[in-house]
Amino acid sequence: MNNLDSYQLFENRYSEVLFHNAVTTGNYEAFSAMLDGRWRNRSHQRVSNCELFEIAARHGYDKIVYKLSTYFNLEDCAGKALTAASSNGYIKVVEILLQIPNVETSIEFIRAFRAAAANGHDKIVKLLLNDSRANINDYGSSALSDALRHNMLNVVSVLLQDTRIIKCLDIETLSPKITQVLIQTYDFVNTKEDAKMFITMA
Repeated sequence: MNNLDSYQLFENRYSEVLFHNAVTTGNYEAFSAMLDGRWRNRSHQRVSNCELFEIAARHGYDKIVYKLSTYFNLEDCAGKALTAASSNGYIKVVEILLQIPNVETSIEFIRAFRAAAANGHDKIVKLLLNDSRANINDYGSSALSDALRHNMLNVVSVLLQDTRIIKCLDIETLSPKITQVLIQTYDFVNTKEDAKMFITMA
């Protein structure tokens, strides 16, 4: 390797460190300047765009997430980014990621939904719950169990406003917490017997 090659290798690796630091610290100005320059077509990268995408999502850097999603085809890794953002409560990032095609078909969509429920991020739970492309029937009850286990009654309340999840409830094993939330959520539910009747009729 000659001196020119060595210098080029050093320059590439130094640039990669700078780019990585810009993403991980949320320095949008530095990140944007590098992305708009020759970094966009870098072939020497050691940290993948997917890894950087997930890091930005995990920390709630919505501007960086959006710009990465417009520059690169990140469809294959949008699911992990969605889980990272949902787990940490970054609703703006979640809204951006839901615009990426097929993200709702990923197993990560289920993980994102359950992570948001377990961590008490009711606005994100509602956003994912209302996404018409997602099949909540398959995992709504699991998210409810996660929220109950972590005592996230705000999320339980959001979930119990969805008929698809109410239909999954078993009136024979109705827990005091679910009964309590149903009573607080619906004016016409005042007792456990009312709750059972409501579930039966849902």
